[in-house]
Amino acid sequence: RSPDKQWYQRRVRGCELERGCYLAKLLTVLGSGCEGVVRGAVVSEVGGFVELLARENRFWRAYCLLRVAMCHGVYEVAQKIVPLVGEAVVHPYRQHFFKSLEMVCTAELSHDPREAIRLYESALLDAKCCQSNAQTHFQTDFLALRVGLLKIYLQLQGMCDIAKMNMTDKRQDYAPTLRFIGRQVTDLRDGARELESRMIDAKPRDNLKELLLICNILTVLCSGDSANIATSSEHPTISTILSLIGTDALSSISFIKQTVNKLTSHRFSLPHFYFVQEQNTGISLATSPATDQGVIKIAGGCDLLLTVEAVVRGNSSRIKGVLLSVTCEKAVKGIVKEDSGGTVLCNREVPLVKGYLRQELSINVQSFADVYTISAKAVDFNDGLWNVGSTLTFRVKCDDSLLSKSQMAKAYV
Repeated sequence: RSPDKQWYQRRVRGCELERGCYLAKLLTVLGSGCEGVVRGAVVSEVGGFVELLARENRFWRAYCLLRVAMCHGVYEVAQKIVPLVGEAVVHPYRQHFFKSLEMVCTAELSHDPREAIRLYESALLDAKCCQSNAQTHFQTDFLALRVGLLKIYLQLQGMCDIAKMNMTDKRQDYAPTLRFIGRQVTDLRDGARELESRMIDAKPRDNLKELLLICNILTVLCSGDSANIATSSEHPTISTILSLIGTDALSSISFIKQTVNKLTSHRFSLPHFYFVQEQNTGISLATSPATDQGVIKIAGGCDLLLTVEAVVRGNSSRIKGVLLSVTCEKAVKGIVKEDSGGTVLCNREVPLVKGYLRQELSINVQSFADVYTISAKAVDFNDGLWNVGSTLTFRVKCDDSLLSKSQMAKAYV
């Protein structure tokens, strides 16, 4: 190759990179609520640029634009990019991933909540087909939360339609229905918070704030209490709703319907963490004595003395310690009931030393039928808890052969 040709090729690649960065910035602007002719022009420009990248087999840059588009809710652009990038993928697991993204784009562009639920459930099935690690479980859990949110929208819309048929606009007439839906919103919010607690490797701005804020709005609609609600948001649709909440309109069913219709039309952007292939940070646990097929043997009449060791995998620089928790669940004939709950026997925060800790725990065994669980959560320097640790579940079995001769003699006196 001549120097002039090499310079020309570098120059062309540099111009394409600059153009790609410029279009990524435009997608960010579109995500902030830009509409009209400008939005259509940018969508057309990005579509043409992606087709150019596909013809030249530069699919990585197209994939980068896809991530930007879906993370800012510009699904018109994402819908054009997904098929082009998906066709170049050979691995079957990745093909399911891109099929799932395509379903998400179609669902967000749909104006029918029932159709959106059907498409999201299809996307959820495709996402489950490529589950291989904890990160892909995050993707399926996130899609499941979105399906749950859409189903809550449908229930509220159905209640408002019944109120319209009965020609009533008072929320007091539908207080039991609102309380029932409110419990579902609470479960959804708890699920979102649990999911957010697993995003330790995510960027600080890449949280589930949008989903949690929508849950708070739905809680206000169901309870009628707007005392603890945010006043602003970076999303234009949500900001409009927040500006109306706090007035006397909360007492009317028509306001609930108007708000739910606005939330239904709001496009739900994906977090950047959704596209992370694998989370690196985690906590591995080991006990001494070790469990033998889920059983730890002790001498009769003795407490269980456990030595717990934990190692932090990945980046431990932001973790100052580990919260070790021991819980006990009652079992009947070897089966733990789902609603039995658990009794917390121990909660102890242990500092890390070069990503490692060793702690001795004493557990008072009340019954040999109980099931014990040791869990670990990471504690950062702001005292925030991250659910990235593993859990160990075991039963305790009495074994008199572990007693010494003197102890056995005393036992039979």
